Amino acid sequence: MKHEYEMSEADLLVILNACKPVRYMVAGGRVPRSPQENANDAWAGLGQKLGFDSTTVQPVSGKNDRFFTAKAAPRVYMDGDQHCAVMPDFINLQESPAGFGASPEAALVDLTAAIARAGA
Repeated sequence: MKHEYEMSEADLLVILNACKPVRYMVAGGRVPRSPQENANDAWAGLGQKLGFDSTTVQPVSGKNDRFFTAKAAPRVYMDGDQHCAVMPDFINLQESPAGFGASPEAALVDLTAAIARAGA
């Protein structure tokens, strides 16, 4: 499910600056990163900051450039001796799905299963 997000003016400037063409002269056969690569990295950084999957971003029509929708990304953190994965709207273990595992990947797999069980 996609959620609507609003980035700050400073975050928008980071995205816009990352999209600018990079002037360069090829010397030694090394080409700098493309504006697309820079923009992808800027969106990935914003995704980590706000908790969304940067590959799912879509603009919101009728609103300014600071608004967009994206799929929420799970958060993974240590809970005792296990990794715990939850979605950004996590409330508590009684009301929200959570996944646990010995590794972050195992916790994400368990979270996916918990979400499927909750939806059934």
